[in-house]
Amino acid sequence: GGAMVAYSDSGDLRSLTAGGCVQSSVTSWIVGGATIVGSSSTLYVANPGNTTVNVKVTAWGASGEISLPSDGQLSIAPGKATQLALENSADADPQLALRVQAEGGRVAAWVASQKLDGESAAGSDIITSTSSTGTSLTIGALSIDKAASEITPQAAAADATATPSPSPSATTSATATPSAKATAKASAKASSAAKASATPSAKASAKATPSATAKPSATATPSATATTAAATPSPSASADSLDLSGALNEPRLRVLNPGDKTAHVKVTLLGKSGPVQFAPASGLNVKAGQVADLPLGGLAQGTYGVKIDSDQPVSAAALSTSQGSEYPELSGQHIHDFTWSQAQTGQGGVAMLPRQDVTSQLLLTNPSAQPKQVTLSAIGSNWTSTLTLPALSTQVAQVPESVQAVSVSGAVPATLVSRETSGDQAGTLISVIDRIEVTEATAQRRIRL
Repeated sequence: GGAMVAYSDSGDLRSLTAGGCVQSSVTSWIVGGATIVGSSSTLYVANPGNTTVNVKVTAWGASGEISLPSDGQLSIAPGKATQLALENSADADPQLALRVQAEGGRVAAWVASQKLDGESAAGSDIITSTSSTGTSLTIGALSIDKAASEITPQAAAADATATPSPSPSATTSATATPSAKATAKASAKASSAAKASATPSAKASAKATPSATAKPSATATPSATATTAAATPSPSASADSLDLSGALNEPRLRVLNPGDKTAHVKVTLLGKSGPVQFAPASGLNVKAGQVADLPLGGLAQGTYGVKIDSDQPVSAAALSTSQGSEYPELSGQHIHDFTWSQAQTGQGGVAMLPRQDVTSQLLLTNPSAQPKQVTLSAIGSNWTSTLTLPALSTQVAQVPESVQAVSVSGAVPATLVSRETSGDQAGTLISVIDRIEVTEATAQRRIRL
């Protein structure tokens, strides 16, 4: 396992990007990004094997499957990588989700996503993949900053009024198919002001390895974990009453339903002491072959986990955002950064904790209805710790500064990485490193007989 960190404190790509090793897989699911004006999303696929691999990429959006160049067909030579500019598709869509299927081998896949709001930087991220969909998923990191907590909470953006959920345990639901409006067009390529880029690598366990030339400055202090939610309006608002103009700069949950039946999804937000009540986020209906976004602005400032239960296999991710200063001055626009955390079907694994020039918080989520004993073991030192997580909760673990990688059992780990910037583009940069799954394939050693 391993991790990379890249940052730029100013310019068009003002952002912090952190990511763990991308495990190769026959099927990869990536939820996040957009292909509308103002956004750039590029898929990278690496073949770490010894034979050519044929790959089929399928993309979905708010209205269904999205047409891709060459019908999403790729051929990747051994030890090589290729890329696919998703904004070159025929359909511009604010809600992107992908499936990458390999034939003849395994591949590692990830998306480099960038945003620009006119002259204001809106962040970038490396969106990593998971290997399977599921009916019980856990997202390890959702960060709500002060600006996001002050957003008026909205019911799920819907084409129809919210209706009672057919899920026995959900209280409210909506079919979500929002559209978002960008304010200006972003360059699909890194501008001369940018100091980070996504460069694929084709190792046995491929990594996304952006470069960075920005100099170190100060470190960030993440906000405390929140356990209560802001007051919420009735979840019966229709789509006509929702303001989605800033949708891509606001926190949200995104759910992909790749199947042929509507998925009835129950959403539970997990705080420090247990579930957090937030009426707009209690339930969601996702039509077959579509992607749905659920706005989460209005939650109290802090960190959360997300538990997702569905009657159909789905894939999902949470978007966290961070608002900085007004830039350019007197423009009325604020700079932002963003990051995606992918939903996990399993628990445990390795959590990376980068330390140089950044601050790392280890978040531990217990999605079960019973308290769980969690064991942390440092990789590379003798430090260990055991703690008990309350049922349906997400907490910040205390880890010594000298520890940069931790093996976790009994919980879903995720690392929230942050960095403070100053000057006329001041604010907090954020990124999430999801757990690195330790599989039989990655744990085995080659033995010569």
